[in-house]
Amino acid sequence: MINKGYITSNLIGRNKSAEVFYREAITNEIQRFISKILEEIQEEYKVIKPKETIQSENSISGITLLLRKVKNSYLDIFTGNSEKIIVKFLNIATRKAKRSVKSNLERDIGKAIAVRPNYKAFNDALKLMIQQNVSLIKNVAEQNISNIENIVFDGMKSGLEFNNIEKQLDSQKIVAKKRIRRIAYDQTAKANASINYLEQQSAGIEYFEWHTIEDERTSTGFGGHKQLDGNIYKWNDENSRHPVIDGKGNRGLPSQRVNCRCWAKAVIIFQGYRAVWDSSAESYKIVKE
Repeated sequence: MINKGYITSNLIGRNKSAEVFYREAITNEIQRFISKILEEIQEEYKVIKPKETIQSENSISGITLLLRKVKNSYLDIFTGNSEKIIVKFLNIATRKAKRSVKSNLERDIGKAIAVRPNYKAFNDALKLMIQQNVSLIKNVAEQNISNIENIVFDGMKSGLEFNNIEKQLDSQKIVAKKRIRRIAYDQTAKANASINYLEQQSAGIEYFEWHTIEDERTSTGFGGHKQLDGNIYKWNDENSRHPVIDGKGNRGLPSQRVNCRCWAKAVIIFQGYRAVWDSSAESYKIVKE
């Protein structure tokens, strides 16, 4: 979009196919993980009977050993598979972004701009995104294991047969699915925002225009994002010049708040114009030199 003194450009678009791959693959992975645990628990599960000391000890021992195996080898396998999914998603998203930057700049301003990628910055950012994603997803799995453990031991001590706790255990699949999908939506948005930032830096873009999704889900009031739409900010600026992005007064960039759907459009300033800080608007404006 052309404005007086500058033009905005979406250097990279959302890679919906990569996002769908990530959400579906990671959801299926945790569903398989929990299903395997529940199948093996069903085989080991025995009610504790006070008068049958040896049988009770064997029941507790069998389940304890199984859960120990789940917390170690099973969780390690799940974490490894999850990391492969995350790496694949980021590779797909990054490849598409790199292809689109030059063509989008040429489309929007009529000429190509030299893009000099900082490979170290890209690699460091990707490693960080992988670590954050793996940590969040592993945390979901660990929480579900803990929930399953409590349900199983409570059932055994209460003298409940497996079919009496089966619904509670199956509900953990739903709990995990909901949490994983929330994480996946949030993390794919953050990954795309990080790639967008890195690509803009590679193209020498210093400023961006805040783009807000205009619908009823968009936050308003203090820390809301509706009023930020169209404002111009500077990458790598001092934190006090970034906008307030939540009700707690934290400042930041598009997609940094949980489940934020906002986007940073590249701002290309025309020759003879410059960006100046407007303290009353708490954003930059483009003025004639």
